[in-house]
Amino acid sequence: MAIESINLETCDGCNICIDSCPADVLRLVDNVQDTGFDTWKVIIAYPNECHSCSLCEMDCPVDAIKVEKTMMIPTPFQSHDGYKYLTFRKGGVKAEKMAEAR
Repeated sequence: MAIESINLETCDGCNICIDSCPADVLRLVDNVQDTGFDTWKVIIAYPNECHSCSLCEMDCPVDAIKVEKTMMIPTPFQSHDGYKYLTFRKGGVKAEKMAEAR
């Protein structure tokens, strides 16, 4: 799991997500070459460091950030019933039998 996407058209460069990220994964850039926009935008600078805590997604005032909500359960911990993925949603976690992650 990690940050799935940042909608650069929606992002207003407010810096709130950067302040809320405990892993310091996000950066603001103003380079048109990097983003295609002439204003400050957030990019995922260190995707492998993302803890998938979803704080950036929750704190984004314009809903520009989407965090992957499905995680594969490591093989030794998969249930004998075939549950291979956990889906994180508001209100709890649900185990799912899926051929592959969404």
